[in-house]
Amino acid sequence: MNGQIAAARSKAQQNLLTAALDVAFSRGLVRRDDIRRSFEFQLAGMDVIAAVRGDDDEIGVFVTVAPTELGRKHDCAMVTHAKTLAKVGSAYACGWLSRRTGTFYKLTGGYHATYAATAALAQMSIQKERRAERWPARNEGRWL
Repeated sequence: MNGQIAAARSKAQQNLLTAALDVAFSRGLVRRDDIRRSFEFQLAGMDVIAAVRGDDDEIGVFVTVAPTELGRKHDCAMVTHAKTLAKVGSAYACGWLSRRTGTFYKLTGGYHATYAATAALAQMSIQKERRAERWPARNEGRWL
């Protein structure tokens, strides 16, 4: 994979995960109870389904862009089989956000998408509305 394609894929993945996480925060879906919460939103004119699950240490984010019937059936479950990935939607990303550092890590399953979806997602400018520094520590009770 050449450098430009790798950079576009990385930016598209970051934009997709950040947008989904921000929508989840704005709707009050991110909690520390380890319960998976699904939701839908629009991004760059495309339908998106996503799910988040949080605990004391991390927040899991799973996102499918332009989901097919199979994609809706999987409801953003972590999909790792290449033949299935091609059939769930035009883009799929997953990642885990560290509550301590505010950065994404463990991008297992990572990002899979069509060239068109990658180009559209990579060109977006996503501004994070919430930052890790504003998240209360583990023992401060309810947060966001």
